[in-house]
Amino acid sequence: MMSYEPGNQSFVHDVYEELKKEHIPVSKNKPLGDMNTFSKRAAEITNSLAICVIMTQAYQASELAEKELGFAHKEKIPLIPCLLTPDWKPTGWLALLTANLEQIVFQSSDPMSRAESMNELVNHIRVTILRVPAFQFPEGTLGNPKTITGTTEIIMKVSIKMPNAHFQAEWL
Repeated sequence: MMSYEPGNQSFVHDVYEELKKEHIPVSKNKPLGDMNTFSKRAAEITNSLAICVIMTQAYQASELAEKELGFAHKEKIPLIPCLLTPDWKPTGWLALLTANLEQIVFQSSDPMSRAESMNELVNHIRVTILRVPAFQFPEGTLGNPKTITGTTEIIMKVSIKMPNAHFQAEWL
C-alpha cells in the first residue's frame, strides 16, 4: 500500500507500475484526500504487508496522514519511508514514526538517479518485507544492478516462486 497526498499521484502511479513489473504485490489505493470512510482505510492498512510512505511537506501537514500512519504503527505494519522533496527532512510526528527506518531518497529528477532509487526500493521490499534472499538483479531490470554484500564470488541460478509472483536471477 502507498500512503501519499493527491499532488503526488503521478509519481505514485509510476512507482506502482514499476513494482508491478518487478512482480512486487502492491495495491493502489486512493490518496488521503479521497478517503471515503475510516473503516475502509483501516482495513486496507491492516491487510497490507507494508506501507510505502511518500514523504513531502504537504504529506506531513495532513492530519489524515498522521492518523493513517499512527494506526499503521499501532498495528505493527512496516513502513517504508520514501523522501520525495529536495532539501527537506520530516519533523514532528513523521520524523518520530520514520526516525529509525531506512529512507529511500527520490529527490532527483535525473532519470538515472530515479532508476537507482527505484531499484533500492524494489530490493528493500524483496529483502525486508517479502524475505527474499538478497541477490544482484540482472542488468536492465531497473537500471544498474545493486552490489551484493560479501567477499565470496558465487555462481548460482536462483528461481523463487511466491503467490502471485515469480522471478529468476543469476548470481555471478
